[in-house]
Amino acid sequence: MLICINLWFRLSFILCFQYPEKIRELEYKPGYAVRGLHFDVSRGLLLKLDSFLQIQFGSVYRGLTPLSDEEVLDIYKSRTIPLAYVESNRAVSILDNDEELGRKYTRKWIVTYRYGKS
Repeated sequence: MLICINLWFRLSFILCFQYPEKIRELEYKPGYAVRGLHFDVSRGLLLKLDSFLQIQFGSVYRGLTPLSDEEVLDIYKSRTIPLAYVESNRAVSILDNDEELGRKYTRKWIVTYRYGKS
């Protein structure tokens, strides 16, 4: 199911938004993204937050590239993200269903393509 959703999103990005054909070649990794992740749109990061809005070190990615704990602290200046930031739609949404999971996974690929890292 997730493979189909992912393919649909990739094709949508290519056909509707003129993203490069190269994203069609990216490999789908079904165990990579899990529910409960947040996508920080302003920074292009996928991250796991606990119920106290603390960043779970080792779970922050820019595209397919994991960020070190030091890089995360350099970006956010703290392990805890303010509630106002999370609710401001900059750290947009939580992966809570299969469609959202497919969309976030495709976004992760696009970030990887844009920054040229894998």
